[in-house]
Amino acid sequence: IQIGQCIDIPQPTPIPTFTLTPSGNETPTPTPTYPAPRMLYPVNNVVVPPGRFDLQWVGVAGLTTNDEYLVEITDMTSGQKLLQVTESTSFTMVDSFVPSDGQAHSIQWRVSVARKNESGVYGYVGGTGEWRVFEWMSQ
Repeated sequence: IQIGQCIDIPQPTPIPTFTLTPSGNETPTPTPTYPAPRMLYPVNNVVVPPGRFDLQWVGVAGLTTNDEYLVEITDMTSGQKLLQVTESTSFTMVDSFVPSDGQAHSIQWRVSVARKNESGVYGYVGGTGEWRVFEWMSQ
């Protein structure tokens, strides 16, 4: 062998790959049809003044008439939880959730796309939202 000389090296014999033949009895695995909504306000780890305000997020394109936003809110200070379904891209915090005990409350929230099934129960039909936390000052 010398510099500049060409060498012909044969490729290895390919190993056959096996493919499954569908039987028709497979269970389809649901895949998320939508991304999780992008949450706008409040941003993570912000302090929110006392009183009512709106949680806000960016709408997801292509929702059908059966799809809604599922808003999950947990007051980690009191343990109170709230699930709300809306077609809007915002949710006004309800009066019963506004802290009024003189202490700041740590609130966790997220928004996902959901759809009601035949039993009337909502299930996720897209990516679930990332949890965000904010501190809500008491009235």
